[in-house]
Amino acid sequence: DWGPRLPFCAMALTRFDDLIKEVFTVKGSGTYFAYHMIDYFPSPSEDILAKCVTTIEASFGRSLCSDYLNQSIKGVISQRDYQGCVVFLELDSDLIYIDKFAVRPLFRGTGLGKRLWLDLINQATNLIWRAAPDNPMNAFYQSQATFQVQQDNWIIYGIGDSDIIRKWIPKIALKASSFI
Repeated sequence: DWGPRLPFCAMALTRFDDLIKEVFTVKGSGTYFAYHMIDYFPSPSEDILAKCVTTIEASFGRSLCSDYLNQSIKGVISQRDYQGCVVFLELDSDLIYIDKFAVRPLFRGTGLGKRLWLDLINQATNLIWRAAPDNPMNAFYQSQATFQVQQDNWIIYGIGDSDIIRKWIPKIALKASSFI
């Protein structure tokens, strides 16, 4: 069910030894609370997808191919102001492919990526995605995936039923890059 969820609040605490001062005054060392409202779009409109393209390009610092939106996008999970988003495809009725996971640089470290990730994995039983070997998120992906394989120029990760997921590995490895 891709219905509405409760808001999520993350806290970045800079000095635990001064907790009261950090949380209840303006004289702390930089502790802050981040409030992330997340929206779900099982059938995203062109406007929503255009906003996601802007977020993805800002996050990766690269331009997407002009035909990126021509693929069968199943859905989007996005922070209300499009500071982060997940674009996913449905490969079959039991498998979601995470095509893009993006958080704008200014919002990295605020808990937004974790919130998007948790919402995604709570909605899907079987997930597959790929990352370049030099992707800075690979350590996180390795900690989350139930398996991974190196295939061609990609590390392919999966969560869920490996029998369902493994049959898609060759196709995912051969999928053309989304970036120019």
